[in-house]
Amino acid sequence: MRQQGSPPDNLPAARRLAAARTLAVDRVTAEVVRALRKGGIDPILLKGPALEAWTCEDERPRPYVDSDLLVAPDVLESTQGVLRSLRFEQRLSVDETPGGRRTSMHWTRRGDGAEIDLHVALTGVDVAPEMLWAELDSRTVKLSVAGEAVRILAGPARALHVSLHAAQHGPQFPGPLRDLRCALELVAPAVWEEAAELAARLDAVPAFAVGLRLQPEGAVVAARLDLQRPTSPETVLRAQGSVPLALGVEAFRRLPGWRPRARMLIDELTPSPEFMRLWSGLARRGRVGLVAAYLWRPIWLLALLPRALRADARARREAPSELN
Repeated sequence: MRQQGSPPDNLPAARRLAAARTLAVDRVTAEVVRALRKGGIDPILLKGPALEAWTCEDERPRPYVDSDLLVAPDVLESTQGVLRSLRFEQRLSVDETPGGRRTSMHWTRRGDGAEIDLHVALTGVDVAPEMLWAELDSRTVKLSVAGEAVRILAGPARALHVSLHAAQHGPQFPGPLRDLRCALELVAPAVWEEAAELAARLDAVPAFAVGLRLQPEGAVVAARLDLQRPTSPETVLRAQGSVPLALGVEAFRRLPGWRPRARMLIDELTPSPEFMRLWSGLARRGRVGLVAAYLWRPIWLLALLPRALRADARARREAPSELN
């Protein structure tokens, strides 16, 4: 069980501050889970303290700044109502993200800066959210977080998610890679075997394999489990560390017909004001700054486009021809 209280006295000052922040996040997690349970909703905590036991000794305490919660799709609306009752505001939805590539909704609370990432789907999982929940709902254990018994993923499902999270962000993001490295060091081989079986049921094997291969130890596990190499341009891009916009180019190329492609272009060029404020510091400088950010965005996209096109072309050449 996770120990509650103040950060250990022997930590360096920076790590003590990070530890204090994680304790504050834990209190918010407990508050939200408690409120959701009163409404008949039992979420699953995906990261944060759920990964502390899988964190290498020299990396503890594991830092985190928000709570990632997975809920069933049929209680999403009720969950959002509970968050609003706790004074959270939704900052960014899936629909407000260009290309709809997010799998979570970001909620914040102005009073204390608390943040919740609300999931009904996971990047790299290709089954419907209802099937994802059906598989994960029964694969949980309890963990005490700030005095509240919170559900987290059991070993194999947690191992799968750690790898999927690394694949989602690629080799440029150290946090998910650190989590994966520690999990590979601390988790028994049998757990990874069960994770591979679960990945197959969730149509998540390509992303699972990509994530594992981002670490040398994971490549050994992937080879032992006989996991396939990247089989689509998207998974190739993630495995190599996608350049900005390359995944968007690949998604655009696969859209059927001009109508959805036109919609995607419009979304990319004119996202919601909330997205723009998160994307650009300029957009946070009042109305004039927001207008300037909108004017800058097409220029920024055009500057990135040649490199993104080249990266996508390379990925299509490396992926099996029958999938292109």
